[in-house]
Amino acid sequence: MKAIIVCCFVVLFAACGSVVGPANVIFNPERAATEKLLGVKVNDLPAMKEFDESDPNSPTFKATILLQGSSQADFDPDLGMRSSVYATASDGSVWEAYCGKPGPKQVQFPELGLSSSPAPPPEIVEPYEDFKSTPGNTRQSYDTHLGYAFNPLDIFVGKTKNGRLATTLFFRDVGSHTTAPHHMAIDQSDNIHLVVADVNISDNNSLDLYWVVGSVNGSKWTSAYEIDRRGFTSIAKVWNGAYHDTVHVLWSWDTGQNKSPEMGLYHIEKSLSGFSKKVRIFKGDVWSMSAAIDLKSGRILVAITNNEDCYLISKNPGEKWTRPTPMNKPEFRNAYIQLLPGDSDNFVLSVNNMNSVATWSIQPD
Repeated sequence: MKAIIVCCFVVLFAACGSVVGPANVIFNPERAATEKLLGVKVNDLPAMKEFDESDPNSPTFKATILLQGSSQADFDPDLGMRSSVYATASDGSVWEAYCGKPGPKQVQFPELGLSSSPAPPPEIVEPYEDFKSTPGNTRQSYDTHLGYAFNPLDIFVGKTKNGRLATTLFFRDVGSHTTAPHHMAIDQSDNIHLVVADVNISDNNSLDLYWVVGSVNGSKWTSAYEIDRRGFTSIAKVWNGAYHDTVHVLWSWDTGQNKSPEMGLYHIEKSLSGFSKKVRIFKGDVWSMSAAIDLKSGRILVAITNNEDCYLISKNPGEKWTRPTPMNKPEFRNAYIQLLPGDSDNFVLSVNNMNSVATWSIQPD
C-alpha cells in the first residue's frame, strides 16, 4: 500500500508540470525538452523578473520629420503578420528564419504592403537533419483540440540555394501564437541571434522569451537563454538588431483586458562583456512596434503605436533612452508601421492605417 501511495504522489507531481528530485531540485519537463531539442543548456538571466524603468527625466527625442509621400492602401487582414525574417552576414549573404513547416513553402502570414524581402522566397524548405516534427516531440505539452493533437510550427534558419532554403539551424516548437513570434540578427562576428516569443495556450497563455545563438559556419546552437517569463499573455512582439558585436532585443508584453501594471515595451542588450539590465522603455499598450539601427552611429530608434498616437524612442551607444516622444499624429493610432535605416544617417518610417501608406523621413538632431 505504501508503495502505491508513493507512486501516485510522484505521478501527481508529474501531471502538474514538475517533479521534485534530489536535494529538492525541481525538474521542469519543458526546460528539459527545450535543452534536448536545442542541443544546448538554456541559461536563466539573473533576476529574470526584475527590470529598471527608463529615466523619466531623460530628454525627449528630437528630429526633423518630413513626409516623403503617400499612396492608397487596400485593407489586408494579414497586414503586420509574417512568417520570415532576414539578416545579412559579413560576406553579404542573406539568411532567412522561416516559421512554418518543411516542404513546399507556404507564406503563413505575408507582411503585405510593408516588407521588402532582400531575397526571393524559396520554393522548398529543407528539414533539419531529417528531423520530423510530430505531436509527440514538442518542447511543451499541449491540450488536444477538437479531437486532434496540436503540432506547432518550427523555425528553419538558413540560406536560399537553387530555390531551396537549406536549413542549418533549427528551433522546434514556437508555441501557440504564430502571428510574428520570432526575429533574427547577425552580429559582426557572424553569430546568428534568434529570439522567440513562445506563448502556450495550454499553459494559461504564459510567455517564455528565448534567445538562442549559433554561427553562420555551424549547424548547432552554441548558447541559449531565457530572458523573460510572464503569466497570461495576449500579445507579445519581438525585434532584435546588431551593431558590431552588440545585439539589442526589444519585446512588448500585453495582458489583454485585465491590464497588468507591468505591460509595456522592454529592452536588453548583449555585448562581449555580457548582458545589460532589462529596462522598460514604454509603459502601457503597444499595438504595433518596429525598430532600426543606424549602422554608422549605432543609434537605435523605436517606433510604436497604440490607441493614442505614434511614439518615437531613441538610444545612442553608451547613453540612456530618450523619453517616449509622441509624433502628435492621432491618425496613426493603432496603425501598422515599419521602420528602416535610411541612406544618410536618417530613418524611414512607413505607416499603414488601412486607408493609405505614408512614408516619413526621420532625421535625428
